[in-house]
Amino acid sequence: MVSRVQKVRTIIFFIAVQVFFLIMIARVLHIEMKAKALRKRSEELITGELGTRVRRGKITDRNGKSLAVNIDTLSVWADPTLVKDPDATARKLAPLLKIDPEKIREKLSRKDRKFVWLTKKRDLSLMKPIIEMVRSGEIRGVWFEVQEKRIYPKKDLLSHVIGYVNFRGDGISGVEKYYNDQIRYYETTLHIYKDARNRIFQYPDGEPNLPRYNSELVLTIDEMIQHIAEDELDKACRFWKASGGTIIVMNPKTGEVLAMANYPPFDLNRYGTTPEKIKLNRAIQMTFEPGSVFKIVPISGAIEEGLLSPSSSIFCENGVLYFRGHPIHDIAPYGWLTLRQVLAKSSNIGALKVARTLGREKFEKYIRLFGFGRKTGI
Repeated sequence: MVSRVQKVRTIIFFIAVQVFFLIMIARVLHIEMKAKALRKRSEELITGELGTRVRRGKITDRNGKSLAVNIDTLSVWADPTLVKDPDATARKLAPLLKIDPEKIREKLSRKDRKFVWLTKKRDLSLMKPIIEMVRSGEIRGVWFEVQEKRIYPKKDLLSHVIGYVNFRGDGISGVEKYYNDQIRYYETTLHIYKDARNRIFQYPDGEPNLPRYNSELVLTIDEMIQHIAEDELDKACRFWKASGGTIIVMNPKTGEVLAMANYPPFDLNRYGTTPEKIKLNRAIQMTFEPGSVFKIVPISGAIEEGLLSPSSSIFCENGVLYFRGHPIHDIAPYGWLTLRQVLAKSSNIGALKVARTLGREKFEKYIRLFGFGRKTGI
């Protein structure tokens, strides 16, 4: 026979079970009603954003030899309000940074400032000794950051063509400027899932496959040919005491520019201290009289129009021809020359007679066809 106490206990047990299930049901309903808000809160706790930067693409010659690259450098700064002894700190940093200790002391003594640069874009090897000095307590209020720097390993080679970048890393001259959009650095944001210790454990958009560098710019320039062109130009300008000069080496079958040398050269790593007039790329930024190369225009026009052939004979007046009262001379007293010889010997008189045979309108037509009077697009 069940006692009264046992009945009470059984009833209490069943009531407790029912209350428990009612609480569970209420909790489930509560969670269900606030599912979106809870899911959002959960995602906020584990999701985040990670900023990353893709470096400016390097520039190489046709054989992959680097002409412009980005490297990591060290910049050191300080908060003068946290530097207790500017004199002692300056004496410790000066030998390391190779800067006059008095200049460092002056910056560290500016207690009205909370930020001063001590040096910028120095060799990354300085990082370790600075870290050791900070950790040991030798210096206080000094920090550093790693910054990118554009360098030009070949210094003055092809300097007028490559160009330069400004402090923001954007091209301001040469191919650095012309192809800036294709090789410039850019910043992007990655979505991440992180744990309580801010460790990344998943990328919701998939594993990132970002390159370290942007597109590489490969020039048609051949470094070896460029070296030879610049060396020969330097010798010629010094010999003739010329203030400037230029050499262009091209592949006549493809039009590829294999070398573009300018004199005087300058070190791209010292761009800021170079006079502006030296930075001028004479090959494409100055106007020159075409000279004897212009003889191909009337000669090719006459052949194209069927007026003359390469074997046609032209009398070159034995070296002197008066045209509208002005004497036209050849380098030698040429008599009869074929059209081929007129071009080979660069006869001024022969070329003049060919142009007159072609006529004014047709001559102008071929001048235009060769691109004279139009922008080159360079």
